[in-house]
Amino acid sequence: VPLWTANQMADGTVIFIYVPNGECLTPSPGGTTVTLAHCTLQASQRWRPVNPMTALGQPVAKYANASTGHCLTAPPPPVHDHDPPNPGPATLAVCGPARDKTQEFAFWWNA
Repeated sequence: VPLWTANQMADGTVIFIYVPNGECLTPSPGGTTVTLAHCTLQASQRWRPVNPMTALGQPVAKYANASTGHCLTAPPPPVHDHDPPNPGPATLAVCGPARDKTQEFAFWWNA
């Protein structure tokens, strides 16, 4: 059962909708974290793919917010292989160089 859906807008941006409650991914006030909010389709809820590529037949890209220009960013990976993962909320940060793994996202589809 999918938890997220991505809808492409006419301007090439996408909106991310959390399926269980129908709300859209939106920068929080202050613009450093993300939250869910009623979908309005405004620039703050639109995400522009940056440095898109394909991996294993699936699209992968960074997603810059159309309002803030900052990229959706996951917590950094552990420093050492034996370190536990760094769980935590996604944040918004200045878009880094291409292939920055903390800013690349893929939506894996299955039939």
